Amino acid sequence: MQRALLVLLAVVGALALWAMRPPRAAVDTPLAPRAALAPIVTGDDLVLGPRSAAHTIVEFGDYTCPACAEVHRAVRELLASRDDVRVIWKDLPHLDPVTQSLRLHIAARCAARQGAFAAFHDALFERAPRTDGAIASIATDLRLNTTAFDACRSDPSITAAIRANEREAMRIGVAGTPEFYVNGVRYEQPFSLSDLQRALDAP
Repeated sequence: MQRALLVLLAVVGALALWAMRPPRAAVDTPLAPRAALAPIVTGDDLVLGPRSAAHTIVEFGDYTCPACAEVHRAVRELLASRDDVRVIWKDLPHLDPVTQSLRLHIAARCAARQGAFAAFHDALFERAPRTDGAIASIATDLRLNTTAFDACRSDPSITAAIRANEREAMRIGVAGTPEFYVNGVRYEQPFSLSDLQRALDAP
C-alpha cells in the first residue's frame, strides 16, 4: 500500500513538472534567428572564401552528416556567386562514435597545411570516403605531398585544434550539425541557398 502511494506521488509530481514547463517558441519559417552566444573567429580558423570578406558565416559541421552534405551545395553555390562572404568552418565530428568522422576532419586540416583545404573539403562531401585508402586517394588526386600529409595525420596538434572547436560548440550550446551563425546571429535549420541569401541581407 505504501509503495503504491509512493508511485502515485511520483506520477503526480512528474505531471506537475510537465505542466509547468516553459512553452516552446513557435518558428514561423525554417529561417529563424535565435538569441545565443556567438562563436569566436580567430586567424587560425579554416576559411572558405576571402578571409577579409564583409560577411561572415560560421558553420559547425561533420563530414559524415547527411544534412551537412545537403547544405554544402548551397554554401558552395553562395561562395561562387558572391565575393563578399567568407565561411568559417568549425569541426564538430559528433558522429565519430558511429561514422569515424574524426579522421576526415584531421585529413581536411592536413590538406589545409598544404593550401588545399577548400578542394579537400569539397571532395569529402562529394566522395564521402569511409576508409583510409579513400582519404589517401583524395590527397593523391589533389597532388598533395602525401608523405607530409600522412605525417600530419599523426600530429597531435591537429586533433587538439578539432577538440578546441568541440569545446567551443559546447560553450555556446551547439550539440548537432549543421549549425549556422550569419554575421554573429544564430539561425534555425534547414539552410537553402535562398535562406543564406536572406540571412546575409538581413538588416
